[in-house]
Amino acid sequence: MFENQLHRTAPDEVDEKIINALDYVATAGKKYIDIVSEYNLNLSTTLDKERKCMCLKEMAQVVEKVSTVYNKKLKKKMFGKLQNIHRKLEALILDVQDCWPDVFLWMICGTKRVACFQIPARDIAFSAVDEEKGEFCGVKRSICLYIFQLRAHVLQGKISAGFDKSGLADTFVRIIIGNQLKDTQVVKISLHPVWDEMLILNNIVQYGSKSYIKNSAPDVVLEVFDKDSFLPKRPTEDEYACLVDQGKTELVGRCSVTPVVKFIEEPYSPPVFPPKLKWHKMVQNKEVLGEVLAALELLEVSGPNIEETKPAHMEIVKIPNAIKPEMVSYKIEVLFWGVRDMKKVNHIQINRPRISVICGDEILLSDTIENGKRNSNFSTQCKSLDVACSCSSYRFRKEYDPPLCMKLHDSRRFGVYTFAGVHVSSIAEFKFFPITAAERTVQLSRHNMSPHVSLISSEVSLCPGRECPKIERLDKSKFTQSERFTQSEKFTQSDKTKYDCRWLLVYIKQLFDRKNGLFKSKTMSSLGTYEPLPQEADDSEDFDWWTKFYDSIEKRRSNGGPEKGVEVRRPILKIYPNELERQPEFKGFTDILTSFEMYKRQTYGGRNSRRGEHNRRAVKIYRWPLENDSTYVTPCGLPLTHGVFQSLPSNEPLRYLLRVYCVRAIGLRPKDLNGKSDPYLWLNLNDKVIKDRQNHVAGQVDPVFGKCFEFNGSFPNDYSLTIAVWDFDKASADDLIGETKIDLENRFYTKHRAYCGIAENYDE
Repeated sequence: MFENQLHRTAPDEVDEKIINALDYVATAGKKYIDIVSEYNLNLSTTLDKERKCMCLKEMAQVVEKVSTVYNKKLKKKMFGKLQNIHRKLEALILDVQDCWPDVFLWMICGTKRVACFQIPARDIAFSAVDEEKGEFCGVKRSICLYIFQLRAHVLQGKISAGFDKSGLADTFVRIIIGNQLKDTQVVKISLHPVWDEMLILNNIVQYGSKSYIKNSAPDVVLEVFDKDSFLPKRPTEDEYACLVDQGKTELVGRCSVTPVVKFIEEPYSPPVFPPKLKWHKMVQNKEVLGEVLAALELLEVSGPNIEETKPAHMEIVKIPNAIKPEMVSYKIEVLFWGVRDMKKVNHIQINRPRISVICGDEILLSDTIENGKRNSNFSTQCKSLDVACSCSSYRFRKEYDPPLCMKLHDSRRFGVYTFAGVHVSSIAEFKFFPITAAERTVQLSRHNMSPHVSLISSEVSLCPGRECPKIERLDKSKFTQSERFTQSEKFTQSDKTKYDCRWLLVYIKQLFDRKNGLFKSKTMSSLGTYEPLPQEADDSEDFDWWTKFYDSIEKRRSNGGPEKGVEVRRPILKIYPNELERQPEFKGFTDILTSFEMYKRQTYGGRNSRRGEHNRRAVKIYRWPLENDSTYVTPCGLPLTHGVFQSLPSNEPLRYLLRVYCVRAIGLRPKDLNGKSDPYLWLNLNDKVIKDRQNHVAGQVDPVFGKCFEFNGSFPNDYSLTIAVWDFDKASADDLIGETKIDLENRFYTKHRAYCGIAENYDE
């Protein structure tokens, strides 16, 4: 009556009921003492005599406490005392050993006992004293016994952590209900096992009313174990218990599931039946280490048909098609690009990597890179794989789709492939919906675009009509390590003077004007403090980069255009508040290539080991075959029958010239005792390093660098640029203030690469 918010009891009624309950306990307790004290236990055991004394003593204490419990002001304390009294009364009800045995009712079919019901003797005991009479003594009641069959449909699982040294797992599922249990088959070396098995457990007895069994169905325990390879193929119950005690199997996780109950007279029809598959989280030590897609149903069976239909040993019963989702054919198209940041496995450097893509029971293997140090890109780029997925998975039932697993192996001598890492993703991340040529023409006409431009992921390219700059391709046979450029070749003092001279003159002019009081300081919340140039007639010759930069900041701060009546012919730069990869319109520059980080984890000691390798590839998953396949086209307008990636660039090695413009830093963390820093720039491109320590900015946390640095690099070796800011110290070692890494390869091949942060308008 206290938990139901719709039927709350008034405070006055609560006090009245508490007082009546306390009076009843005091009266019944005194009567209990009078009845028990008259028992003659001369022929009883010492245990019975001692229990009689203990019961009289405990009841006397209860009667004594009841008179002091009620306190209208301290109700919380009063309820605590009532709970203690309730516990003592419950302890007095149950005997250590009942003097009379319980009554068992058995249901026998032929010569076999199939069900039973236990009736405690104290519930049917007769006595002339009403208080001693059993609750059901002389009472007519119905005892319903039902026999059920449990069907556990286990489809697939997702294991988040590998439990073997390889980082993978050999898993099986155990179903437990009451004193019965059963195991599925063992799926070896997988983090996404597919069992597709129905486990049947017979002769599960339940008693009570049908509504009670419906609302209080017995829980079923699902356990996932990792099994070592040297164990028997399928141990018996006794062997399994022994192996678990010896630590031969390792628990991944467990959960409790309530099955759906069906009686004989109920129809096996929607919406309840057949049961729907659901993901159940496997928990161990309050940590979710896996999930299992399963459905459980508890079906009543008739008496004459209780003979076990257990399949033969090692026979696997598949899940009925009515429970499994409808599967259709899909095509997985993979663009194998390359592998980056290859580490060591078993103290040996990875030099010949190979990638395997696994979806369900299908495996797609890439080519083996012959020499990863010289060229870490794959020779054969595009490969495809046909898999079966749920019919409506992409839009409605994503949970039924199998995960996409990518494994990295290192090919070594004598045909040995050493496992190096794994990455598991959902296939929903790579969905692609093909369009027909007519639909593509309609989308292009909405934007007044040429039919020769590209539509990536059903989106219009941001910059149609602009041609990408030409790049110089390298001949693989002539590409060697000796062709890399050293620091002296790519960055000289004349180059620095060439790019810094004009900016330095403007900066000196601003400092000179500031000293003469010609500027007024203005503060921006996001871009620091600066002082704009005084208003004067615009001259096209003075439209240098700094002028555009400060004018763009002023426009961004004012969140609008120039004032009315003022004509501004000055070009404007587009300035972003943070990294380009974090801008929603660029989507991390993953429209062409995506990096997948490889993991290798062991649960021994609770450590999570993360590999450093990055697998670069592009994946598209789409329905195939389609009706009238010839009418469907790629985003570039080419026939889809030849694949989605047929218009992408080649991954052959190429040279490039990189220019890094370091304008300013904002809000650096101070490293000196005076609350300031002496920052300078440090840049690294593979083995090429620029350390601009001699040009540090003294005593600034918002320094203006105004520097341009040049690198001559080549893909795929020089694909990542590191920019760091260090604090200059004379008496001690320099301190790192912060650093960032820029993926040059993704920025180069993306469709946005030449159009980020350029001027929004130009002079004639």
